[in-house]
Amino acid sequence: LAAPAGARARQIPSVGQYGDIVNHIGELSSVHHMVGGTGVTEWMQLFSPFHLAGGWDGPIEYVRLRPGVSCGHHLHDRREEIYYIIEGAAWMHVNGEELAVTAGDLITCPIGTYHSIGVDDGAWDSMAFLVVEMSPGPGSGPVGVPEHFALNERETDALGYWGHEGDDLVVATVDLSRHLTGAWGTFTQVEVPPQTTIGSHRPRSHTAQLLLTTSGPAEVLLGDEWHKWGPGLAIGAVSPVTVRNPSEDEPLRFVTLAVRY
Repeated sequence: LAAPAGARARQIPSVGQYGDIVNHIGELSSVHHMVGGTGVTEWMQLFSPFHLAGGWDGPIEYVRLRPGVSCGHHLHDRREEIYYIIEGAAWMHVNGEELAVTAGDLITCPIGTYHSIGVDDGAWDSMAFLVVEMSPGPGSGPVGVPEHFALNERETDALGYWGHEGDDLVVATVDLSRHLTGAWGTFTQVEVPPQTTIGSHRPRSHTAQLLLTTSGPAEVLLGDEWHKWGPGLAIGAVSPVTVRNPSEDEPLRFVTLAVRY
């Protein structure tokens, strides 16, 4: 029988049907005039929501903008969204306000947010960011307010984080459930010093986790398999995760996003 009009096409598997997903930022697609912007945006979908555990029902994307390139003004009327600036600097127009954003910044875009992002013509370097979208929660109430978090200014030592007993980690966390209405959990930026291992960490009950390495070398144990990569290792995890920095002198940075189901 045909599904009734307006029914969701996606059938949600049981928790036991989900597996871990590993991807790497590699060859990027060229998108001309993304949502009416200028120039050619470099873009990659890291994960399709159809294969991820958790409440994801929108794409998870990596975007790179060279000087003079922008994503045009557009309205979020169906999905909430977060931007995390991975590297470089850009400007954002959010509901009529111009923001200067740089690496380590997290921007929330609730339903009703009208925004764009771009890099000035005269900039020296390109910039890159992570985009995650999700539907709002049922009975989500009044329209929220976009927020701009400079995570580098919120960093603290994290004794005990992911079972690590030392105080040499540097961590900044935002509880997105306080700012958005969907199945969002915590967004965390972590710096791991050389020759340091954290974990094993199992996502909390009814929670899946996105992990993305942003700088430095990484060795990630996912379940029973090690994945060795530099920046751009992306993991959608339901299994326990261990992260190790094998470098003798370079810190490792990564971000995680927990999502409820």
